[in-house]
Parts: sequence; structure tokens; C-alpha cells
Amino acid sequence: GKNLQIANRLTVGKSGTGVVNLIDQLANGDGAYVTPNEVIVGQNATGNGTLNVQGSLVEVAGAFVIGDAGTAVVNLGTSGNGMGTLYLSRVDQLVVGKQAGSNGTLNIGNGYMGTWNGSVFAPERPTPIFGDAGTATVNLTGSGAYGDFESLMRTDGAILANQVGSVANVTVVGNAAQQSFVNWHINADIDG
Repeated sequence: GKNLQIANRLTVGKSGTGVVNLIDQLANGDGAYVTPNEVIVGQNATGNGTLNVQGSLVEVAGAFVIGDAGTAVVNLGTSGNGMGTLYLSRVDQLVVGKQAGSNGTLNIGNGYMGTWNGSVFAPERPTPIFGDAGTATVNLTGSGAYGDFESLMRTDGAILANQVGSVANVTVVGNAAQQSFVNWHINADIDG
């Protein structure tokens, strides 16, 4: 695969429009492996960022914010072939829709997003927040393609619509006809 090591932060859509595509075009397991310290998509109020991960893996050591003050979309395995993986094994902060007026969307199709490693739970890791002061949309929809990996999100609990005026919409739906199933494994309580 192609390794991209980023020493500090990957910002997509700081004040303008930014798109990052991490895609395995041949679906042969030769996708990108990206290891930033932190990721912010849609940083400032005018920022509009999109991160597409298909057949590739992003492993984040620190904060992962989808919609800091701006608009952000992160797609994991939502088009083409191959699984999109967001591995947050050492995450300090996972927030979708952080500040008031922000709008963050996380779409997981043929993908995986996790805040713990396999079946080894780590309750000391912070609980992800979907809609801190802004608006969060989280969609686990499966790929709809027969034989593809299922959608899987693993979190140590979850907080939905954390502050007054925040909004969180979480949809978990599979496609049984195509044997495309969806799972959200939660290691603690959900507040919201």
C-alpha cells in the first residue's frame, strides 16, 4: 500500500473548500495508509471539507473533528470497491458537529469506524460526541452490495446532542435482501 505519514494535523477545508480522496482504484488491497496526529474536516465557519476513504485506512492518534465550525462530510466505503476504515485506537476527541453553526456528516457504507482495538475495550478513552454544539448526521447504511463487508461502528458509549441547540441524527439501517448488515457496538451508555 501507499503510506502517508503526517506529523501533525490534516485539515480539510480550513476556510475554503477542500476534498481529500484516499481511494484504492483497483480494489486490490493497495490503498493508502494515512497516519495523521489529528484530523479536522471543515475547520472555520467558511470551511467546507470532504474526506473520502475507499479501500484505504486512516489511523488517527489525536483529535478527529468532523465539522469544527464549518461544514464537513466524511465517507467511509460509500462508493466503489474496498472497505473504508477509520481507526481511532488512541483518539483523544471524536466530535461530529462541534461548534454552534457547524454541520458534520459521517457516512459509513462498506466501512469500519472504531474507538477501540478489536474486542479489547478501553473505557478510559473519551466518549464520542455526535452534535456537541452543532449539527451531526451519522449514517450507517451498509454498502448494499452482496458479499461486501458490513458497516461497523464501535464506540465507548456516545453522547448525542450534547449542548442546548445542538442536533444529532443517527441512522442505522442495512439491506437484508443483499445480505448487507449494519452494526453499532457500544461499550457504555448512550446519553442524549
